Amino acid sequence: MTESFLWGAGDLGAGWDAYTSITAAGRTLLRRLEELGDQANEALLAPLTPAEREQLGALLTRLIAEEAEGVR
Repeated sequence: MTESFLWGAGDLGAGWDAYTSITAAGRTLLRRLEELGDQANEALLAPLTPAEREQLGALLTRLIAEEAEGVR
């Protein structure tokens, strides 16, 4: 059986907007994926000290911001 994680309705051709909403199963899946992501991040960053984690975060934020602005 296939579970649906999103629900949508609407008809752009009829002159009203379509919309999409997350289902209860989708919310459950999203929470589980967030937990798994947190666990993976913790495992990846485990060797770093809190200061090193903060420095890495700052460097990655800078790289992302510069890429978004088109600066290299």
